[in-house]
Amino acid sequence: MPSPTFRLAIGLLLPGLACAGDIYVTLREGSSPLAGVSCQIDGQPVRLQTASNGSLRTNLPNGQYTLRVLYKGAAPTQIYSSAEPAQYDFEVVRKPDGHYVLVRR
Repeated sequence: MPSPTFRLAIGLLLPGLACAGDIYVTLREGSSPLAGVSCQIDGQPVRLQTASNGSLRTNLPNGQYTLRVLYKGAAPTQIYSSAEPAQYDFEVVRKPDGHYVLVRR
């Protein structure tokens, strides 16, 4: 029979796992994938880096997050996590004023 400590630990972990979702992000500039670009999601202790095809994957508790793409000073954007997987396809676009933004495609 599992110990009370083990049951408590499982009881505390399972609700967190049930309230998280996979986030898939792809980054492009024009028709080119952005490989090796660092990204930061608020509340996460580590930076993520895009793969050779410009994609990254993470798992986040349900909620709203700010995604910062550390590329050409692109403005941050909001992403959302829920129980269902979420796909975000972004293109880094230069505005007429010279600043860069993430445009969801």
